Amino acid sequence: MTGTYTFVTQGGNGGNASQGGQGGPGQDGGEGGSGSSHCGAGKQGKGGPGGTGGTGGVGGSGGNANDIYITYQNDPGVPPPSITATVTAGSGGTSGTGGPGGPGGKGITTGGTGETGPSGAPSTNGANGQVYVNGKAIASS
Repeated sequence: MTGTYTFVTQGGNGGNASQGGQGGPGQDGGEGGSGSSHCGAGKQGKGGPGGTGGTGGVGGSGGNANDIYITYQNDPGVPPPSITATVTAGSGGTSGTGGPGGPGGKGITTGGTGETGPSGAPSTNGANGQVYVNGKAIASS
C-alpha cells in the first residue's frame, strides 16, 4: 500500500433548542367593596404582575465521532503510505432563550409584564473518536 490516503469522520452537531413559552397572564385585581349609605364603593384592586416566561430549552448534544481503523501491509522496499486522519466530534446545539413575561392582570392599574424566563442550560459537545493504525491507537495532532 503506497500513496496518500485521507480519512475523515465527524459527529453530527446537536440541534438548537426552542425559546421558552410565554408566562401566564397576571391575576386581575379584586372587585371594589360595595358602597353604603355613608361611603362610596371601593375601587377595584390592582392587577397582578404577569407570570415569568418559561425556561429556554436545552440544545441537543453533539454527536460522537466514530473511530477510524486503518490496516495495511508494509512490503519490503516499498515506502509506507502517507496517511492523514481527522476525527472531529459534533458541537452541542445552542440553548434556547427564556420566554417572554406574561401580560399584567387588569385592575384599577394594570399589573406589570412578567419577567423574561431564564435561558436553557448549555448542551454538551460530542466525544472524539480514536484513530488506529495496524491495531495501535495513535495520538491525534
